Amino acid sequence: MPETLTEAGSCLSSVESNNGVLPPATYVISIPSREVIYNNVDVRISLGFSEQELTSMSNAYSFSLYHPEDYSKIRSFYTNWQHVNDQQQQSVLYRHQDRWGRWVSLYAKGRVLKRDDRGKVCQLLVTVEKINQQQPGTEWGDVRENVQQTVDKYRTLFRNMDEGYCIIQMLYNEEGLPDNWRFIEVNPAFERHNGLVNATGKTILEVTPGIEPVWFNIYGKVADTGESIRFEQRSDAFQRTFNLYAFRVGVPEERKVAVLFTDITAQKTSEEALRKSEEHNRAIVNQTSVGIFGADLDGYITFLNEKASRLFGLKKNEGVGINILDITVPEFREATIHKFGKLVAEGISFESEKLMFRKGGSEFWANVSVSGISDQQGDIKSVVAVVIDITQRKAAETALRESEQQLKELLRLKDDFIGIASHELKTPVTSMKAYAEIVKESMEQLGDKQNSYLLSRLNQQIDRLMTLIRHLLDTSRISEGQLQLVMEDVDLNSLLLERVDEIKRTTGHQFVCHLGKLPLVLGDRERLAQVMTNLLSNSVKYAPVQTTITVSSELEEHAVRITVQDEGPGITVADQEKIFEKFFRSRTKAMSTYQGMGLGLYITAQIIQKHGGELGVQSDDGHGAAFSFTLPLNKETIT
Repeated sequence: MPETLTEAGSCLSSVESNNGVLPPATYVISIPSREVIYNNVDVRISLGFSEQELTSMSNAYSFSLYHPEDYSKIRSFYTNWQHVNDQQQQSVLYRHQDRWGRWVSLYAKGRVLKRDDRGKVCQLLVTVEKINQQQPGTEWGDVRENVQQTVDKYRTLFRNMDEGYCIIQMLYNEEGLPDNWRFIEVNPAFERHNGLVNATGKTILEVTPGIEPVWFNIYGKVADTGESIRFEQRSDAFQRTFNLYAFRVGVPEERKVAVLFTDITAQKTSEEALRKSEEHNRAIVNQTSVGIFGADLDGYITFLNEKASRLFGLKKNEGVGINILDITVPEFREATIHKFGKLVAEGISFESEKLMFRKGGSEFWANVSVSGISDQQGDIKSVVAVVIDITQRKAAETALRESEQQLKELLRLKDDFIGIASHELKTPVTSMKAYAEIVKESMEQLGDKQNSYLLSRLNQQIDRLMTLIRHLLDTSRISEGQLQLVMEDVDLNSLLLERVDEIKRTTGHQFVCHLGKLPLVLGDRERLAQVMTNLLSNSVKYAPVQTTITVSSELEEHAVRITVQDEGPGITVADQEKIFEKFFRSRTKAMSTYQGMGLGLYITAQIIQKHGGELGVQSDDGHGAAFSFTLPLNKETIT
């Protein structure tokens, strides 16, 4: 290749004089941004363009040189790399205009050069040349040497996000309501976006005592439900407005929330100013920290502030005259046209997230808010757009989705393990129970009271183990949707008295029954007996000895209701919302001392739901609890 390329004609003749062999252009390209981080020559020089022309060539003009029918092929070439291994290569044949407007066929071939810590492709080695030409060997050592010089810089850029980021742990008051949080981790941009210094390890009330309660409600809901939320919020305590994305991290019990946020106070201020005066607008937008550009009603850009020019990789005023569609990735153009049309026709502002082009063809994710600028008569004469680079946030969201998928798979494997382990344990434990009973009877016959007593205690522990195994098996069946019911007509009063009679033999509690006249109900007798046993056992477990447990039944309009009332410590309002969840254990002082895995009420609720009924609880903390369930009436059995 000539050392100096100043004239298109001499460039072309110099290349073609090399025995007809055109050296390929070699690039190292960052994925997914498509930013060129190394190249030995631009292939367009061989198509007649001078270096000066390439330097001044706008992104829109460069993009227009590709044949429209080949856009999808070029895009596929860059989007399919995550599905190939390091030994595979991909290639694409496409058309490109030379300096004289002629279509030239180019052949691009690529292979994986580098992967990131997660195994994602982050760099490609691409060669581009005319077709039907000899393909000389690639100088891999030279390429890698140049790439290595930029590795540290790009790793640093990747890890240092423009957006603020923190992980917080929600703190709760005695009523179980969120009223504070602690900063677990913050990134360097954190302080720049909210002004808090050295926040790690401190609570929000320590660093910002006047924080508004609405923040506790928002983050508390994310921590409790696991539902992520994207929102904008003004804080008078910070004197700022934020654009935020919050999502739960870690296990639910840790109540940890990750927050990605941006200080958009300047953006909001700019939008308000733009509605008042276009002239005042121009003075503000060049000082703001977000990208802003104006456009006419045909979509051609009329001005850009400095931030917008940097976002698109343009020099000052270089973007004036470019159409908005030219810097919008094709798959988002139709939606842009539709929304832009409604803005012009009806004055409806819009906000969108889409991929846009930088100069050179690389892409980035942008949040774009577009509003109309009206004249004194209220007619829209131009538009203004506020652009924020959200590429890092999108990458974080993608990583989060992948983590969620991994978590779901781990939970599935956990349920499979529980089901298999419980099934394998059931048979030997049943045998242990039988052997222990036989030995106990033998000890009683021999008059060995001490060993007989010890065997009784052993049988009690085996019973507890069998209950645990049964609960785990039921939980596994529920998770797999395999909880089967054997339906028949059931006399609930008779079944309830049977369960009470069995339970009261094992405890000193008093039982009072108020049973109304009930019709037969269609249900699984064994599963309904399990429900009653669970509710009665819970009352015995949590209520003090010698207190009264009241059992009642009544006929309602379309259902029958069974209620078990105890005189125990009661259940807090916060716990009542979660008590029927799988593995839930109350953390209140009065309840946390009792043993259990938190499966009994979960299984009970699932059985009742399977019958088409409802299970609920009424309780005042410290004044006992009343659990009741309803079952729909089998109309054919009512007499």
